[in-house]
Amino acid sequence: MAGRQKQKHVDSGRLAREEARRKATEKVLEATDAIIDRQMSYLEDPALDARGHDQAITATCKAIDKAFRVSRDHQIARRQLEHRVHRFNEENDRDLRVLIAPVRFPTDRPRRSAEWCLQRRKLNAFHEALLQALNSVRRPHLSVDEWLGVVLYFAATLGGLSHTRLIEALRDALQVAPDLRAHAGTKRIWIDLYYQSKGACNELVDGNYRVCRRWPVPPICRLPLIAYLTRLGRGEEPAADASVFTLIRRAAATLCPPGLPSMSFRDFCRTGLAIAERQPDADISECLASYASLRLECMSLPANSWEFVLSHGSASGASDD
Repeated sequence: MAGRQKQKHVDSGRLAREEARRKATEKVLEATDAIIDRQMSYLEDPALDARGHDQAITATCKAIDKAFRVSRDHQIARRQLEHRVHRFNEENDRDLRVLIAPVRFPTDRPRRSAEWCLQRRKLNAFHEALLQALNSVRRPHLSVDEWLGVVLYFAATLGGLSHTRLIEALRDALQVAPDLRAHAGTKRIWIDLYYQSKGACNELVDGNYRVCRRWPVPPICRLPLIAYLTRLGRGEEPAADASVFTLIRRAAATLCPPGLPSMSFRDFCRTGLAIAERQPDADISECLASYASLRLECMSLPANSWEFVLSHGSASGASDD
């Protein structure tokens, strides 16, 4: 009996296209570095005077605008400029102004299909039953995993994190020694969520571009978050091998049997925004809805700018609203 003939591998040209993109990117970076070295020589020699940085960076941006007409090449060049200045500040303990690279945001309305509406009705019914269970006189005795699941559930439904990547980033931030931040002036509490993205990024972490999304903890998440952190402080550890959706389903089934209506993790996150939209006086714009579902990938300020806005708002008497 003749053996099977080995299937011939069909080359789709993907490797060749990736190599061509890599070479094109390197060419843009080399040309950008030449412009930066010519206009901002002090970035390579800290002994040089950098007092004319504002004029130099403006001239560099104009040179980049003139040299690169294709949007992709222009974005790569501006990212390189941002990276060079940021690296100079870190290596020399300086605070030169950093211009954030421009990003093209695709705009689109969140999809509301017939299936989405059906899942929305099921999730609305479950959500009302869950609130009744939490408001009952019976005090829920939940494990550390289940309290974490409650936090993740409310983050997806009422916390504006309507994408699997955002919920996974929140779980990563809360898994071990969560870093909660607070501002005394505005009484705001938030958590920094970091995740990778091929699109817009606003932070440079260990030499790699990341999205840092500052998530203000909504009031409904604070009590389950305190319960979770209390058990974490007692030495209890959440299950590292449990998926995010498993934690949410486990908490939902314990509080309100039989648990979440049948849906996938992706569908749950896409539908969760409907809970926030139906709250009294809720007026969620399409821009915010797109931001919550990552159709607008990133609109967060860098850390320094975020803290400046909070301090400025506090000094101006801004309220928590």
